[in-house]
Amino acid sequence: MAIRKNHLALTQGNIENVICNDPSVLIFTRKHAQQQILVMHNLTGVDVILRHEDASFEYTTIHSSSENPSPKKDSFHVPAYGTLMVDVKM
Repeated sequence: MAIRKNHLALTQGNIENVICNDPSVLIFTRKHAQQQILVMHNLTGVDVILRHEDASFEYTTIHSSSENPSPKKDSFHVPAYGTLMVDVKM
């Protein structure tokens, strides 16, 4: 998988769970050196919008299961049974 080859955090990084109030979503980070990838898995058949509290949170989307991802500054769209991965700017 090209994504894994281009992002060492996905293959060699430490895994840290992220607490989410929505039980239909599994979220964790992979951290390695100066790279942090946030991985979000939607475990249901309904699209989920996740809001994050830090408006200055900067990231680049590296993978989305959505055909038309619509990035917004304060939220993430995770499609039904889909995955969203973002490279967090540290």
